[in-house]
Amino acid sequence: MSLQKYTINFSQMTPYEKAALKKLLNAIAVTSISFNSDIGQYFIDEDFDTSLIELPDLHAPMERHP
Repeated sequence: MSLQKYTINFSQMTPYEKAALKKLLNAIAVTSISFNSDIGQYFIDEDFDTSLIELPDLHAPMERHP
């Protein structure tokens, strides 16, 4: 299993959006690291279709690292 690393900036989300997205990501991520309440890194199986994750209309909140 190969993993992809995603860095997510939650700072522009409402508390409800932040909590809902963190709950979803914690369910699908193999592991995660939180730097503070607004920035987190998630490691997700590369075969998971991340297009299924609905994000609020924000400027690049989920950055994939090659």
